[in-house]
Amino acid sequence: MAENFNMFEVKQIALHLEEDGFAFYMAMADAAKSAKAKAIFLKLASDEKEHIKWIDGLAIDDIQVGSDADMDIINDYIRNVIKSGIFPNPEKAPEAMKEIKNDSDGIRIGMNAESKSVKFFDQLHKNVLNENSKEVLLRLKDQEIQHYKLLKEFLEQLEN
Repeated sequence: MAENFNMFEVKQIALHLEEDGFAFYMAMADAAKSAKAKAIFLKLASDEKEHIKWIDGLAIDDIQVGSDADMDIINDYIRNVIKSGIFPNPEKAPEAMKEIKNDSDGIRIGMNAESKSVKFFDQLHKNVLNENSKEVLLRLKDQEIQHYKLLKEFLEQLEN
């Protein structure tokens, strides 16, 4: 992973991940078999929407954004960093969504994605120097941990 991400790059990476999470949870809510699963997925989608608003509002005054060409390079790089698809976005990967046969499958995929997000933000945190970026990444990591715990608890309820 590249070192010394600036606040702009952290913001863009986080926005892409949260947008994919929102799309995934909305698709899962639409496909949910039970009212409880639908409610959980809608809550997570709502959380992702709130995260997007929070991230979008982050100040990036402390960095210099280059020319349009530089922005293209940065955006291409960011897309490549998150191309692994932490969340199976229904618009970007409809075949992944077809593998989900029931609520438990969706919950497990959500847990896996949240776990990957935690690891991703943790690794990214280790590779930034800017203290504001570090704080943002820790907050994002904590939010993903909370989502993982919520999904795990619900899966345990379904399986017991």
